[in-house]
Parts: sequence; structure tokens; C-alpha cells
Amino acid sequence: MSVRTNMTGAERTADTPIYENFVTNTPYLGTLFQLKKYLKNLRSSRQILNSALPDPNQSTQSHMHLPKISLPKFSGNCIEYVSFWNSFCAGVHDLTTISNSVKFSYLKECLSGPALLLVKSLPLTDASYNEAIRLLKENYGQPEEINRNLHISLRKLPTVHSNHGPEILCKELSTFVDEFEIIYLQMLEQNFDTNTLSIQMEIEGKLPPPILEEILKAKEAGNWSTDKLRNVLKTILKRKLGVVP
Repeated sequence: MSVRTNMTGAERTADTPIYENFVTNTPYLGTLFQLKKYLKNLRSSRQILNSALPDPNQSTQSHMHLPKISLPKFSGNCIEYVSFWNSFCAGVHDLTTISNSVKFSYLKECLSGPALLLVKSLPLTDASYNEAIRLLKENYGQPEEINRNLHISLRKLPTVHSNHGPEILCKELSTFVDEFEIIYLQMLEQNFDTNTLSIQMEIEGKLPPPILEEILKAKEAGNWSTDKLRNVLKTILKRKLGVVP
């Protein structure tokens, strides 16, 4: 059509009988009209469909992906429960853009061992998420049980020996200080009173005479506390590590 429209003069005159014969034998104008009408109907149907569908931006937000962070893991050690739950709250629980059933799915991915078995049979629903939280807190979030397990951990700290040479002493003291630090921070996280004589005696009972002598000298300064004991042990370890090659 565009070629014929651009024709002028003799070209158009010569083309007219050919064009009329083509139109007579090939009624393409009617077909073209039908195609345009069909395309118009398609566009109208598309608009109706788009208006019926939810906003894709809102859908993306309501099922948004979690931030790319490592979600915490929990297998059933009650000492680790509070730390686990605080991390899970920051990464999943406190989000307002995902449903509780989705949160429950993420929670299951974080669990293993006895903790997973506790909630594994619950269906993947919003209500089940709240029930799973209740079960986990009831079984692993009780302060008395956590306190008991922390004191058991203190009693299980390895004994430091001084009669196996300075190198072994430093190695054992380093392990002791690191493990005590973990337990101490867990106690602080639980808001437990760490400044008790029983805790200090438990720690001192694991140490050899040479280190106890240094602790005794540090006590003479007064205002002794478990935190000061912790810092004195770190100072002793740093000094000994500087001596041992």
C-alpha cells in the first residue's frame, strides 16, 4: 500500500489495472480490517487482565527475599537459645513483609536435632509458627535450666597443668581462657549474676599454683570480681605467650 501511495503520474496509471485485478482476486483489505479489529480486542483484553492481577511490586514486597545474611542455627542446646532467638528475630521474625507461614519455613531451616524434631510435625501455617515459638521457648528458653547448664559448663572446663612444661601450660591456659570467655558472655546475655564466689571458686579450682599466686596478688588491690579474674587471666596468658616461642 505504501508503495502505491508514493506512485505518481504514469506509474500510478500503469499500476491501476494490476492493483484492481489483485484486489478483486485477493480481498486482503477485508482481512486486514479483521486483523486490526482482532488486535484491538486483544489489547482490550490485556488491559482487563492486567487490572485484575495484583500489583507485581506489592507481590514482590509481600514475598520478598530475606537479606543475604547467614541465618543462625540451633540444635537444642538451651545455653545457645537466647543468642539464636535474638539473631533469628533480627533476620526473620521482626520482618513485617512476610507471612508467619513463610517465617515458619525459615525457622525450620535453622533447626536441627531435637529442636527440629520438636516442631517438625506442625503443618506449615501461620498458627503453627506461633506454636513452634511457644514450644521452643518452653523447652529451651527457661532461665533456670539455662543457668543450670551454664554452671555445668563451668564445671566441665578443662584443668590447666603447670608440670608439663611452659608450652603445654600456655596451650591449656589459652583453651581455658577461650572457653571461659564464651560461658561468661553467655551468662551476661542471660542477665545472670556472674559476680559470685561460687563461680570464682569454680574457675580457680581449675588453675595451677603458679597462676593462682598471681591471682592472689591481684586480689590484694581490693574490689575483686569475676570480671577482674577474667581480665587477670587474659593478662597472664598474653604475657606467657610472649615468653614461649
